[in-house]
Amino acid sequence: MRTPGRLPEAIAEFEAALRSEPDFAEAHVNLGRALAQTPGRLPEAIAEYEAALRIRPDPQLRQALDQLRAGLQPATPFR
Repeated sequence: MRTPGRLPEAIAEFEAALRSEPDFAEAHVNLGRALAQTPGRLPEAIAEYEAALRIRPDPQLRQALDQLRAGLQPATPFR
């Protein structure tokens, strides 16, 4: 997801996945990652990570959320 021109497409795909399966933690994380790379959408990115964490408590995900809150991109993808 390092191609900025494709972020809107990726965001749309993740949002569609979540409409079908709202409890899909990985889709929330992926949407959050895409939103975090989009200027002005950091609050939405944090909300997506929080949603994923509610669904699937995970220390790695908690660390990624803390990094986002600090204004940093999470170092590793959530699995």
